Amino acid sequence: MAASETPVWRRARPWFVLLAIGLFVTFADISNGVLTLGDVDDHLRNLQIRHLLDTGAWYDMSLPFVQTPDVYVSPWSRLVDLPYFVLTRIFGLFAAPDLAFRLSTFVWSIAMTVLFSWLAASAMRLINGTGRKIELLPVAAAGFAMTLSFLEFTPGRTDHHNVQILCMVGMIVGLAAGGRRGAAVSGIAAALSIVTGLECLPFIVAAYAVLVVAHMLGKAGSGQFLRVSAISMLATALVSALAFLGPEGSLSVQCDAFSAPYIAAIAGSSALLIGASLFERHVPHPAGRLALYSFGGAAVLAVLAYAFPACLAGPYQMIDPVSKTLWLDRLWQEHGILMHAREGLRWPSVVLAMHALVLIYVSPTVIRAFREGRAGVAAAYAMATLALLLSLVLMRYVRFPTAFVPLFIPTLFASLQVPSTAARSIARSRAGTVLLIAPATAAIVAVAALFLTVPVAPRPYDAIDYLARDECVGEDMSALASIPPGRIMTPTGLGLPVAENRIPGISVGAIPFHRASPGIRRSMLAFTTSDPAVRRDVLAPFDYLAVCRPSRRFDEASAPLYVGLARDGRWPGLVPVPNPVQSRFQLYRIDHSALQ
Repeated sequence: MAASETPVWRRARPWFVLLAIGLFVTFADISNGVLTLGDVDDHLRNLQIRHLLDTGAWYDMSLPFVQTPDVYVSPWSRLVDLPYFVLTRIFGLFAAPDLAFRLSTFVWSIAMTVLFSWLAASAMRLINGTGRKIELLPVAAAGFAMTLSFLEFTPGRTDHHNVQILCMVGMIVGLAAGGRRGAAVSGIAAALSIVTGLECLPFIVAAYAVLVVAHMLGKAGSGQFLRVSAISMLATALVSALAFLGPEGSLSVQCDAFSAPYIAAIAGSSALLIGASLFERHVPHPAGRLALYSFGGAAVLAVLAYAFPACLAGPYQMIDPVSKTLWLDRLWQEHGILMHAREGLRWPSVVLAMHALVLIYVSPTVIRAFREGRAGVAAAYAMATLALLLSLVLMRYVRFPTAFVPLFIPTLFASLQVPSTAARSIARSRAGTVLLIAPATAAIVAVAALFLTVPVAPRPYDAIDYLARDECVGEDMSALASIPPGRIMTPTGLGLPVAENRIPGISVGAIPFHRASPGIRRSMLAFTTSDPAVRRDVLAPFDYLAVCRPSRRFDEASAPLYVGLARDGRWPGLVPVPNPVQSRFQLYRIDHSALQ
């Protein structure tokens, strides 16, 4: 029976397998009430969506409950807020606002799990080759290898990484499908990923670099694919700019979010891809096309650098040295695999080594696909490879290779089951045996070397680490309801728990996000400085100060104010505000004239 004549339910079996695994993983994750990947991003996103529901101000990204002391302006896209906003409005017709919002997070998470499973199954089928059957066992193996990615879709995860994964796997579907439709899907998905956030930009660049190479080498259909995908990418970016930023936001310069620099970058690169593909008849030689892309790309980059010089410093250019040293440099996701090994976290090295083996062993099949004109498969492979390499040096990327690399597992199984004549002859030779065994041996040796040569020596937690932790889980904060409106300075880890009380007129001065760097700096200096003049200066714009007594004692020299309040709850110039219920949460009114 031809593939097109196969019953729909039979063709959908890989999707059902992945969906079953995905639902099992996500429901297991919520069974104990603690999300494996839950983090502060979810909490701030929830507050952002609730603020949007309260105000209806679609284009206004300011969050007045965070003042550092300036009002915090969120870089996060309304694209992610949209489904929660719509669903909450619908559920709000028959449910209380809080219940309606919780229902929206649950329903949309399940919907994303369904969509991700379908996209992943489609990508596996297309990478394996049209008309070639994929077995359910390798699909199941791929599904369990995607566990870390499925955890991003657990109900309660409202962060934007799940949307980025959907966009990237959707882009891989378009790349592997090829043709006009695949090109359109690829361009739309790439643009929506940039609209969502900038983390996946390296993967998009890697994929299109492979497609450009295919075009330079004269691969059939590559020019058309570049042209159509560029048009769809540009159109999606322009529509998204108007829909999610508005005219004013589209012209703003935000180096850490989708705005004018990235709209211009998409427009410039799209013009280059469209122009180069239209002139392919006039520039038939690969060297000529290389020159065309090289000079055109250099011109686009030069214009962008001239028009947006501030962005040359990168998306984190607003982070000051104090915030970087005492906050950013201590975040686990900002370090690579070696630091995690020293901290005793060994599983990333094992997982990434297994993913690396998949990429190594499937590489001959990918090369053959590229030679056969399926450049999109090679582009998807480049995305997976880059995601793995980035994860080695920056652990924030680890969620992406676990979504990309398993897509190649069914193809790897198929290539092992039905090897070509050339592959069989190589396998029978001594050199072929070495080629088969060497990668696995190298991976085992590399992981073993990491375990043996990098001793487990966790950095001891100090008071500064505890400033970034939420030490008030489950603690009563009733004292907040008894004070007049004002600004509260907190440790960075306590800012969001205080803000989540959503008391009108109350704002916090420090939350653990890069745009809040001015507040992080003030918070860190307030609690760690031994100079009363510095403390008075950084706390001058604030009316109150709040802490939660930590569960252990620290050296007073590292954070005098924090340790002092934790020890006996008293400090000159800080007047305690009584809490109706006994709690480790401590709120103070700042008497600036007496503050030491």
